[in-house]
Amino acid sequence: MHTFELKGLCVRKEAKDILQDINLLVRRGDKILIQGPSGSGKSTLLRAVLGFEKCSQGTVVYDGIRVSSSTIRDFRSQCTYIGQSPLSYEGTVLEYVHLPFGFKVNRGRCPGEEDILAILQKLGFASEILTAEYRSLSGGEQQRVTIAQALLLKRDLYLLDEVTSSLDQANIIRVINLFTGSADRTVIAVSHNHEWRGEGMRVFALQNGHLKEEGERA
Repeated sequence: MHTFELKGLCVRKEAKDILQDINLLVRRGDKILIQGPSGSGKSTLLRAVLGFEKCSQGTVVYDGIRVSSSTIRDFRSQCTYIGQSPLSYEGTVLEYVHLPFGFKVNRGRCPGEEDILAILQKLGFASEILTAEYRSLSGGEQQRVTIAQALLLKRDLYLLDEVTSSLDQANIIRVINLFTGSADRTVIAVSHNHEWRGEGMRVFALQNGHLKEEGERA
């Protein structure tokens, strides 16, 4: 995916406009941070991108193709969404990391154990983590394992919804460095953590339903 665009996106719920005329052009490799007060619609925006929220108006376009019922599957296959609450799972960390690679769309991408361990070590884990029971981990540890799992999918576009909210500062920095360290990786992150506001990050504010880039004239 080389370009991704929101054109006039609107979401209305219970006679209230949550998102109004959202326009955003994202090019391959862009790193975007969206901030705003709680309840401003940041999570709704990410879900609307993936078609999990019904839009009252507007379109999502990738590489010149409009996202519709006939193209949504292909679009989603190029995206990875990570929320702030990791899934529950019974099994080892290694088994959990392997979960998405059982789906048809990801077959043939399954990483080797060395690749899995390498990314987990970048997130602050020792090699013993692979055989640990996933459910025995803390919430922050489960979140970091989930982030490792997502990065191993090597998708074009990552949509991140407060993925560092449960992490300490050292691990926040580790996660940010992994997502922003690749020039080709496209990232749209929703976060209250100020550490995301680094060099090369395009910062947007979402307030009263409108999205505005910092430095943009009113």
